[in-house]
Amino acid sequence: MSSFILPYTTLQPTYARVFDDVAAQLVPAERVWLSAYAHNAQAHSLHAKLVLEPCKPLTGERAAETAGGVCVAEVLNGNGLKVQRMSDSMLDFSVSNTASSSYTGSTSARVPQPSVVVPPTLLRQPRKTLGPLVRGHAGVSAFDVATCSSGIERYVAGGADGDLRVGVLDLPAEEAAASQELSADADPESRIEALAQQRMQQKLRDIARDQVVHCKGHVGDIRSVRFFPSGEVILSTSSDHTSRIFSALDGSSPRTLTGHSRAVLCSAAIGRGRQVITGSADGTSRIYDVSTGKQIGMLGAERFSSVNAMALAPTSSAAAQNGAAEESLHGLLVTGLSSGQVELHDLRSKQRTALLPTFLFPLGAAPAATDSWTQDRAGGIASVAWATEHMLFSGSLNGIVAAHDLRMASESNSNDASAAPASLLCSWRRNGAAVTDLFVPPTSGAPRELLVASADGLPYRADVEALLSGDGSAPRVTTELCGWEAESVEAVRLDGKGRVLGAGAEGMLRRY
Repeated sequence: MSSFILPYTTLQPTYARVFDDVAAQLVPAERVWLSAYAHNAQAHSLHAKLVLEPCKPLTGERAAETAGGVCVAEVLNGNGLKVQRMSDSMLDFSVSNTASSSYTGSTSARVPQPSVVVPPTLLRQPRKTLGPLVRGHAGVSAFDVATCSSGIERYVAGGADGDLRVGVLDLPAEEAAASQELSADADPESRIEALAQQRMQQKLRDIARDQVVHCKGHVGDIRSVRFFPSGEVILSTSSDHTSRIFSALDGSSPRTLTGHSRAVLCSAAIGRGRQVITGSADGTSRIYDVSTGKQIGMLGAERFSSVNAMALAPTSSAAAQNGAAEESLHGLLVTGLSSGQVELHDLRSKQRTALLPTFLFPLGAAPAATDSWTQDRAGGIASVAWATEHMLFSGSLNGIVAAHDLRMASESNSNDASAAPASLLCSWRRNGAAVTDLFVPPTSGAPRELLVASADGLPYRADVEALLSGDGSAPRVTTELCGWEAESVEAVRLDGKGRVLGAGAEGMLRRY
């Protein structure tokens, strides 16, 4: 049960625009800043300048170094930082000051390090930026994405004052007949007709892609949104004390779910969506039958702490979607509370089966007067995500991510934060910014990963394969998702093609 401080790297958010200016030779050269941080190092940070200069694109081994007609001529004040351009993207590059990607000697939260150590980390720029998706500077407060049976991939984004919109991210591939190149020996009339059909179909696709559906009904800020498995129905929650069911096709709202006395902060759909669960700042999780709109159950949180986040266990969702539990509640629900505790509930019995207490970071005895590190209690839970049937991640409002093995969980009412939960595998932090969202990408043989969104505008992708295998090692940050100012990224997801989506400040959506 170790506690880790992970290093992180930040890049000037306008890097892509500066790169384009240099490539177009609008400026003879330009500098962009690059910083690395580790809060367990004596010098918490190091700061460098990348000098970008126009150059002639080369081939062969140096093709990546000169891609786009721009080269990194020099790294000023780098203190050993090395930059390596990537061959698959002219904007992305890897940065490090150590040769080993598995180096973990510098991550202990209790042992001060002499300097910032940055293992090889990819700094990835967004491939596409959409937005603003919602109005207002506060931006996207809730986001989800899903693909329906027809192949249309939609997003739903919520913001302030009930602003809730559904848009199209991607359309199914055109039929082969429509996408075939025109035959060179076709007669002119056939070629003209085929070309007209292609242009008409492309126009229709463009219209469909630009269509935005406004879902009206909420009068408070949108706090969470979830697509049903069909990809055509949405469950939203709001600070107006209500939850609503919306059609993603036309924005109609056939059901309004009431009963909470404070803001409704999170939600989950059981199976195909015949029942849903909502969690609120009033300290309750309420279960509703969607067909009638009536409440059919309620779970009270420990000491009625605010229910900030919830997630159904993977086996619970899969079983219900396959029809095994359509007519009755089934499975396990995890909820994250403002007290910093995590609860596990059996939906069939409506009983709590485990309570994971809060803990100190770093774990262990308090620091001595001569120690340079500090210790504090893990804050309220802001996000939760299942990794496997029994492995869980939670993220706190003060930047701590915890990994739990729920096979070791028990019912505990202890307020002694110095005694770590038996289920806790490890915990880590990069800084004190809230962990706003956690997402575990589906895997098929590849190393297991975790996507983390945070309130400092520094989302990242981490390799957690070794951690989930039970060896207690620190996660390894593999990719920094760049392009955000120092403002909150509220959600991270994967689209249907496995690309990372981030939504947040100023209503922007970035695809990596």
